[in-house]
Amino acid sequence: MTPRTSRPLRSTSIGARTYSADSFNDASAEAAADGIRVIGQYSGTPDWIQNDETPAEAPTFVAALDEYPTGFNFGGGTAYIFTGGAGVAKMLSQS
Repeated sequence: MTPRTSRPLRSTSIGARTYSADSFNDASAEAAADGIRVIGQYSGTPDWIQNDETPAEAPTFVAALDEYPTGFNFGGGTAYIFTGGAGVAKMLSQS
């Protein structure tokens, strides 16, 4: 049997760039002005869609990923990832 080769369904380009702004929304606006589509936020303070839902068992914010540019399904919104150290992690979403 000949192994199947896979090819991407669409071309992708992944990179990271840091913007110094007061909020995630401000940084996203700066990136958009540079022609960059933002897929999320790494570190800092989460920019909640609704109310702050920081989990008590995993209080350290790691990242937030937006659903649209990633192609993931987070129920129509953003996934927030937290850690509590020692192998404890939690993801929740808001829309």
